[in-house]
Amino acid sequence: MKLISMKLEKKKSDNKDVAACSPEGSGQPEFPWGLRITLETEQVKKLSTLKDSEVGEEIMLQAIGKIISIRKEEMQNEKTIKDRHTVEIQLTAINVSSEADFDKGFKEAVGRD
Repeated sequence: MKLISMKLEKKKSDNKDVAACSPEGSGQPEFPWGLRITLETEQVKKLSTLKDSEVGEEIMLQAIGKIISIRKEEMQNEKTIKDRHTVEIQLTAINVSSEADFDKGFKEAVGRD
């Protein structure tokens, strides 16, 4: 399955004075906030791979989710009509692994040490 980046496109500010006065890091996030998930102590215990993880480490995430809400809206201002389509998904099952876990599993599967 091909993965599709959810990285946000940078928005250009028309007001250069505001952009110049803004401290670094206070602008637009790199990814939408709605794509973050938070796992608390109970979930980290269930997903033992996360117990020894470090900030910045990449993990592989598999999940099953259920669509719990679909919203479609059409809005019009003076110049344009904008369509918004929101799908809310409740994650119901998750598995997490690191690259090291994947490599180890692959070696075991092909009979190499």
